Amino acid sequence: MPKITIENMTILCEPDEKYIQVDDIKEADTQKVWQQITAQYPGFTVDFVFHNTVAPINFLNEIGAKVIDDCIEARLVKKDLIQMPARSTTRIDDSNFDAFAALHDEKNIELEMYWTSERLRQNLANWDIFGIFDGDKLTGYSFLRSGWEIYCAEADSLEDKLALISACVYRAFEKNPDVEVLYMIDRNAHLELGAAMHLGFRRVGYYISYRTTT
Repeated sequence: MPKITIENMTILCEPDEKYIQVDDIKEADTQKVWQQITAQYPGFTVDFVFHNTVAPINFLNEIGAKVIDDCIEARLVKKDLIQMPARSTTRIDDSNFDAFAALHDEKNIELEMYWTSERLRQNLANWDIFGIFDGDKLTGYSFLRSGWEIYCAEADSLEDKLALISACVYRAFEKNPDVEVLYMIDRNAHLELGAAMHLGFRRVGYYISYRTTT
């Protein structure tokens, strides 16, 4: 994602999508940065993201920002991987992408997720997507971004989540045996967290994101 600099802070900015992401801003910088963003980028969606840091709640409330992600940060290196039998998964590609797109958009229509199926289709080279099919019906999916970050594992059962997370993990280590796999898991996704722990992931921190508009 392209970057801009405001008040000596490097900020992610996607002008075509009218989107800005501000990471780990300090309370002392909030007013100046926000004033420049609102002046220079009207009509943008702005996410304020915090990794293991205290968010400036008063400022965020003042600008009408709402929590959109509240996640546990989990990581895994190859030596800690606990291998276990898992049901087979299918790679999502151009031949079956429409089935994935329909389920992904249905699951996330109310969440205003940035990575819609259309954005994923346009950036498919950066993603490894896996699915579980029941006959011709897709029932679950997971995806790995840039070879090291698991973005989600959408499934109803622990067995299916284990299979989908495993597919991402094996693909990451296939690409780079020395990579540390990152998995941001929703704080309330207890089944997903349990599946990750079964495979050897360790909890290392947290991540919370607030969204507002200019």
